[in-house]
Formats: sequence, C-alpha cells, structure tokens
Amino acid sequence: MTKKKKLINPVEMLRQIQIKHINKVSDKINKLIKSKGKYIWYVIIDDEVKLVANGKTIKDSKNEVYSKISTDDKFIGSPFYLVTMVLDNKIIGNNTFTRPGAFNIFTKKYILNKKNKLINKNSYGTVWFSDENILKYGFKTSFLKDILKSIDNDEVETNIVDMTTFDKFIDKEENYRD
Repeated sequence: MTKKKKLINPVEMLRQIQIKHINKVSDKINKLIKSKGKYIWYVIIDDEVKLVANGKTIKDSKNEVYSKISTDDKFIGSPFYLVTMVLDNKIIGNNTFTRPGAFNIFTKKYILNKKNKLINKNSYGTVWFSDENILKYGFKTSFLKDILKSIDNDEVETNIVDMTTFDKFIDKEENYRD
C-alpha cells in the first residue's frame, strides 16, 4: 500500500510563507524591544531626528534624557518624542488579517522649556504596521525617524483612535524595501 502525497494548495503555501516572514520580522522587533527597551526618546533639531535615550521603563528612559540634555541649551524649545513600541502576538492560523496590525508605535510629544523640564504637549498618536506593510517593506529602525519627522512637520495627522498605518508615511516606496 502506497501513501498518497497530499497536494499543497498554492494559495495556502503562499500564505504559510507570508506568515513565516511576518513572524520573522516580529521576532526582530521583539529582540530590539528586549535589548533596548520599548521606550525610545527622540529629539528633532534642525529638521534632523536624533535618538536621545531608550529604556525598559518610562522613568529610566526619561532620566537618561535628562542626564544627556541638562547641560546643553541647544535642546531648549526642541520637540522631543517618546515612542513606545507594542508588539502583537505572532500570527496563529489564518486570523492575521483580522487584527489591526502586527505591531504599533505610540508617540507622545514634549517640548523642553528654559528650566530644562520636558513639558507634555498633549499630542499623542498611534501608527500601526499592518501585516501587509511588513510583507511589503519589512522593518527598519529608520522608519521611526521618518514617521516622527512627518508628524512633526504636520505632513500626516495621527491620534490615538485613528487607524493610521505606516503606508500613509511613504512618499517614495523604493526607499522602504527591506
């Protein structure tokens, strides 16, 4: 008696490849979060986005910001962004497209006043990286800088409730290939 080979549906095979790729990118993001922390601080000076600090807690990362900027007046009046990375669970089965995204970033804007105090500007936003975005572009940390620059220049509006996805920040697709 010979065993029948099970024929693989090409659509299902493609879907399995997509799931593996998305999970691979999710693992990369998870490693980044575990090694650097999920709280990342950037400052924008002269239209350039610079990493200031990162940490596993908001308090630790904010203390690191203060330790780096306390003696330099060039930061006064500059926008600072706290970026929190939130990773969704790995894809299970075929329900990947029922969730809003594979991961998101939450942004919160601050301004440094003359007393070297970060003042919350009540400007919040969430940007989702959908599964489709990850399949098309992958993920690079430089994407975070591009997003913050776009938000700071009022090119794209974000808020906590809106479904803003990464593709709204793309001006030249070829620059975003993984």
